[in-house]
Amino acid sequence: MPEAPPHRSHKVGEALVVFEGMSNLRIKGILDAAGAIDRDEGPLQHVVIPASIFPLTARAGGVFTGGVRAEDGAAVGFAQVRRHDIPMVVTPPESETTAPAALGLDEAIFGGVLFSGYGHVLLESLNRLWYAVERPELDILFAGLPGRHVDASWNLLKAFADLLQIDQNRLKLVVEPTRIKRLHVPQPGLELGLRTSMPYVRFFRSALRARYGHIKQLQRVAYISRARLKGAVRRAFGESALDHAFDASGNAVYWPETLSLDNQIQAFNAHSVYVGFIGSHLHNLMLRYAEGHVDCVYLCSEAPNLNFLQIDMLFPGQRIYCACARYEPVFEFGNRAPFRIDREAAAQAFLTAGIDLPLPPLDGTDDTTFIEEWAYLLFFYKVFRPLDLRSETQGAEAAGRAFHDGILGLLRRLTQQNADLDALRPALLNAYDRVASAYRRLDQNIVQVGRALLEV
Repeated sequence: MPEAPPHRSHKVGEALVVFEGMSNLRIKGILDAAGAIDRDEGPLQHVVIPASIFPLTARAGGVFTGGVRAEDGAAVGFAQVRRHDIPMVVTPPESETTAPAALGLDEAIFGGVLFSGYGHVLLESLNRLWYAVERPELDILFAGLPGRHVDASWNLLKAFADLLQIDQNRLKLVVEPTRIKRLHVPQPGLELGLRTSMPYVRFFRSALRARYGHIKQLQRVAYISRARLKGAVRRAFGESALDHAFDASGNAVYWPETLSLDNQIQAFNAHSVYVGFIGSHLHNLMLRYAEGHVDCVYLCSEAPNLNFLQIDMLFPGQRIYCACARYEPVFEFGNRAPFRIDREAAAQAFLTAGIDLPLPPLDGTDDTTFIEEWAYLLFFYKVFRPLDLRSETQGAEAAGRAFHDGILGLLRRLTQQNADLDALRPALLNAYDRVASAYRRLDQNIVQVGRALLEV
């Protein structure tokens, strides 16, 4: 087996991080952002105030109004939700509340915000539950977004609460403005891109250790696969071949969505080497309480989410970020964009990690299938879903303009890529029609004009 070329390791918290296939400028930006994350050793705090809790209301740009407002109208610092210093949940001003909140309880805990998505529930919705253990007699109130993915996220939150030995019956979802005479607002244990409370991390690990005890260590690499995910999710075309290669080499392959939460926790504590394409399933490293080094190979684009480095900082070991996602002849539009796998780049990352794995061809998908899947997710997340939200908050006219601007922006970007629009158009139109059929409640005049723009 040939030796891997030397790589420069960067110390990030307790981890040594290697970046492959990324420019020095990109690496510097990632490291600067990671360096700004505070590892806070101070004690966790809380405040007790008369306040109201409001359900979430979606705004454009992925921001919400809702959460906690003190009785005097002020925002409450510990109740704020920020990502990389960007407010994600903004306290609603009095002018936006048509009636005073009804009195709900004399005393309760603000549990936080119920987000959709596995990773955000794990990393954000749970991060005030440390205080719930200290006050077991109080109900725990969460602000949520009515009607959007509530059941799946709520059930997941309750399952996590059970892991932390918190009675699920204490959890209450606020569906209308509610006043509480004495609202306990705990400091969040983790804020994405900003700070990690080490007392919170120790609380989390202690609770899991008490529940699961020692887990037998397996001397195999664990490949964490996304290949069996269904629905409107990002796909790595060719990943099934990677699944087979790891399995045929005697390593472990896990599909987290097919496992119970208990089994996922055991899987993420039973190995010392993990490989996988970046996604919420790898946030499960936050559930790792096993002592010692852990090595990870993250297969990703040139812009990996900083959330993973924030978790990396908590464990000694090597992390390899390999930019092996390829989007040609189209482009990356964010973390929902599907991609093909660069076999040579992935093989180099495995070599760097000391993983001896013969790789089969990984690029067997024809252009038409790839482009239609790419376009489907782009239209779903970047065009139709924003139209749905804007229609609720800005009215049909403004939403229609933004919708059509989004389609024109797509065509301009493809032109800049020197893409052959005539060759791409059938796949783009098929994808557009598939998404439109799922959004029949939207203004069909807006939708039809959008299609006409693609046909030109």
